[in-house]
Amino acid sequence: MARLPLIVAVAALPLALAAVLGSCSASIDPSLEGTLAASLPEPVEAVVPVVRVVAGQPDTLALADLLGADVRAQFGRDPDVAVERLGADSVVVVARPGFAGLATVPFAAGGVDYALAVQAEVWPEVTLSFAPPADRLLADLPPEAPRPEVAVVGDLTAGAPAFLDDPDGDGTQERTFALAPGTYRYRLVVDGDTIADPANPETVADTAGVAYSVLTVAPPASGRLHLRLVGLDAGDPRRLSLAVHRMDADGRPVPVDVDKQEGVVVLDDNRLIGGDAVDARYDEVTLNLAAAASGPRTLRLAVRAHGLVSNWIEVPLLDRRPAEG
Repeated sequence: MARLPLIVAVAALPLALAAVLGSCSASIDPSLEGTLAASLPEPVEAVVPVVRVVAGQPDTLALADLLGADVRAQFGRDPDVAVERLGADSVVVVARPGFAGLATVPFAAGGVDYALAVQAEVWPEVTLSFAPPADRLLADLPPEAPRPEVAVVGDLTAGAPAFLDDPDGDGTQERTFALAPGTYRYRLVVDGDTIADPANPETVADTAGVAYSVLTVAPPASGRLHLRLVGLDAGDPRRLSLAVHRMDADGRPVPVDVDKQEGVVVLDDNRLIGGDAVDARYDEVTLNLAAAASGPRTLRLAVRAHGLVSNWIEVPLLDRRPAEG
């Protein structure tokens, strides 16, 4: 992971300490700089939640809600996810179209390196189309005749109309929606007349007897990963063991091989842990807790493999050991 430029936030120091640093910084022993930084409070105090987005759809977040009030951060880059500043108080998070997985975007605040976990999913695409009846085919209309106006209203559009289009001029109007798995009710508005979709036989009536078309979007049938906490290694109380299971679309267990470098994401509060602290062999993951910082911490772990992302596991730590209770 590329290291971001160091940002020294002298303004965040107590005034007395800032004055001392300002008067004698040239004489500070470089070997003591790490000790001094470790004694200062964390710029990002709270555990930053995993940001969940839909691939290709920008999401705007307030920096105060994400990192805490008065935190100034500089974000790095990830090949799959971009985090861009929007003014002084917000950021825009967007995953590249088609990316389904887990990325860690580096950022720095107050001279400390952190990582923002971003989990992206790809929503299935559904195309609705409307072909006018034979007596209203565009081929039968002169070029100057007005074309029918067709829009979708209902659950698909949160109530606002979404207009269909006919770019190839064949008379059939279409619109493609990226939809989360679930069930949607909708109707078409054709030249001001609201009707059920004649191309969709699935309908349901509301309490007034009005027929709505029903569209059901199924989740992707690619299987899932399940991460399970096994516990501490009996021979080494500083090593945490986890097991990974992969289930296919039919619920059958299949082999899983987790990559040590790319497959395991471990966050110590908001700092990324990797390298020799993490080991992965097929469906077993072990973590050296000595790599965590001292004091009360929250360890968060997830696994990515075969285009899938596991559930997240949280382990409260106290001085590099699992906290009791």
